[in-house]
Amino acid sequence: MGKYRAVLKNDLKLDFSQYLDLFSCKTIDYMAVGVQNNLKKVSASVMSDEDWQELYLREGFGSHDPLRQAVFNSNRKIIFLDELEVSSSFGEFIMKKRQSYNIRNGIVFVQRNLDHNLLITIGTGYRKFKPVKFFMENFNSINMAHKSVCEKMGHIIDDYQTVKP
Repeated sequence: MGKYRAVLKNDLKLDFSQYLDLFSCKTIDYMAVGVQNNLKKVSASVMSDEDWQELYLREGFGSHDPLRQAVFNSNRKIIFLDELEVSSSFGEFIMKKRQSYNIRNGIVFVQRNLDHNLLITIGTGYRKFKPVKFFMENFNSINMAHKSVCEKMGHIIDDYQTVKP
């Protein structure tokens, strides 16, 4: 699978707490936003947990991440973290590592365009999280967050869809 790189927070000027406060479920404590180039199979994201993002980038998890693979290899617009198919031992290791950063469960919302995908990942360490119930109860807040993130990402999409050395 293609290259992964981190989006610099300064490029987006995102305040993740502003988005997390929108949701009625207070166990949501993680968020990430990203862009994927469908043709070049490259992607970039910024994660609310800077330690997880640093490890993810340093260890090269992007090439084997079951979450990233699920978005690239399917047409689904909503993906539940606890239902991801893991096809390798390294993918299993990545999912366990993600859980150790308290990202055990959650939802990925994917806006699919012809040349790129925009993603919002909402996560929690709460084991009994019910993603469908969360989606139904937070539909308006999710739409507000999605619209805002898309507006903020609009100016960087072209830059982050290319692989730089």
